[in-house]
Amino acid sequence: MDNQEFITGNDKLEFRQIVLTHIKAILEHSKNEFRQKKKTITGGQYQSSTIILEENEGLVYVQMVEHLAYILCGHFDKEIKDKYNDYIKIIRINVIDYAEDNFKEIKEIYKKMFGKEEFNEIPYKDIKKILIMKQLKEAKLLFVELMLLLKRVDYLKGIVYGEATESTEVIEVDKN
Repeated sequence: MDNQEFITGNDKLEFRQIVLTHIKAILEHSKNEFRQKKKTITGGQYQSSTIILEENEGLVYVQMVEHLAYILCGHFDKEIKDKYNDYIKIIRINVIDYAEDNFKEIKEIYKKMFGKEEFNEIPYKDIKKILIMKQLKEAKLLFVELMLLLKRVDYLKGIVYGEATESTEVIEVDKN
């Protein structure tokens, strides 16, 4: 992988820095417990309303890994392309498609999670939890594969061992 540089204003930002910064953010985020987090926003000076935003930290992690894959996709080799295609199918799937395609599996997971043997209908929120768990698992596996890709191409060698890279490719940004 070339050590490309992106020019933003007067600062140069290497492609390697973008990748490493993103990996660092994923690792920092992965230290947290993946749970539902609520944020309360109270209205401004003229409003008296309150908004509660819900953010699932597991989904944030999934999206961060997915975006790292997008950053690196131009450098994929044969080995990761096949695995990526398998993982990304689950990562990108929506709840309705997942419920239709995997209802038998969902019923089994639901029984294990909630201890219910008989049910007429699984609540949407529970199907969503199950899908997020599945997506989180696939994102972790994809993250491992992305790290193995970087190892295969000795991408981190210069950073870890302090070796200089042979060439740098500068990409000019047209300011017009």
